[in-house]
Amino acid sequence: MKHTPELIVMLTHNDVTVPDATAVFARCQHTRARYWGFKEEGLPFAEMQALFAQMKACGKTTCLEVVAYTEPECLRGAEMAAACGCDILMGTVYSDAVHAYCRAHGLRYMPFVGQISGRPSILHGTPAGMICEAEGYLAKGVDGIDLLGYRYTGDAAALNRAFIAAVHAPICLAGSVNSFARLDEIKAAGAAYFTIGSAFFAHAFGGDIADQQHRLRLYGGPACLSVGTPRPMFPVYLPSTMKSWPCWATKAFCLTLTTRLSTTATIPRPRWMRCSAISTA
Repeated sequence: MKHTPELIVMLTHNDVTVPDATAVFARCQHTRARYWGFKEEGLPFAEMQALFAQMKACGKTTCLEVVAYTEPECLRGAEMAAACGCDILMGTVYSDAVHAYCRAHGLRYMPFVGQISGRPSILHGTPAGMICEAEGYLAKGVDGIDLLGYRYTGDAAALNRAFIAAVHAPICLAGSVNSFARLDEIKAAGAAYFTIGSAFFAHAFGGDIADQQHRLRLYGGPACLSVGTPRPMFPVYLPSTMKSWPCWATKAFCLTLTTRLSTTATIPRPRWMRCSAISTA
């Protein structure tokens, strides 16, 4: 089922919450990303609770992604999510006990599918098997699926396309979204959500995390972004040959142009330059 993909910012690196996650969020809390989260490992529990409370106070929807493979570990992760007041529990190997706990405590539940191992996680299995597994979980009432598509040991792009086309529920593509090429694939596949964590801390999309979110918005959405009170429109003269450029070149030109101009400017542009959306709003 196709959606307009929405970013979930994960304050994690290599599947562990970064130690300065609270400070990072404080620097980025003004951005338009609505979904924020981190992992169950890396911070003291009291600090996790305080950070999730700060996110909620800023109007964010909160996610705890639990990388655990036994039922007792998965249940502990669900208990942590509930105690932190999270909105969504992502990850865990599905179990009826975890699902029942989430329903009893008002948590949306998006479990993993496939055969998962390690940390950072690696995904094994077949697309057909994962689709069948997801359909079984959805029949039991889960709220969506956390698919580690780019951690797959096979053809990741083919898995993502087939899985999203076949599974009629919100799908989050989680892990190793670290290039504009993969963003293009996510848009084409139509995932409901995608996570970025390690790639932000590796500066895969630019400078600090707030700047990278802005660049993602420019790349995936309009060629200009209005923030705050818009300034009067002014002309920007574009190359006459631009209409014949390949898509990647047009996007790169627009991204360079708009990052050189004030982000509060409104830039008139022809309809053919509009790109399909990735939402960070």
